[in-house]
Amino acid sequence: MEMPSDYSYDKNLACNLRYLRLKHHLSRKQLSELSGVSIYRLRKIEENDKSARIYLEYVEALAVVFQVEFQELFLTRLEDAEDGEQQSPAP
Repeated sequence: MEMPSDYSYDKNLACNLRYLRLKHHLSRKQLSELSGVSIYRLRKIEENDKSARIYLEYVEALAVVFQVEFQELFLTRLEDAEDGEQQSPAP
């Protein structure tokens, strides 16, 4: 599968983290408490700050909190995928 030239794993992670946090009605502080990832780090990830170091442990902890597969946080835009499911006509 070929990725578009503007494809960005870190941008997907940023969008997905913000989308899931808001979908679950969580503040950054609440998500920090649930995941063990600092508020500072969550903000850096959500803002797609290129200076942020993103460790796999952080992503794994976030995936557990949101009950999604680790890879989903990088490979798809969850908001777009869910919008597509909701807009699909019933058979």
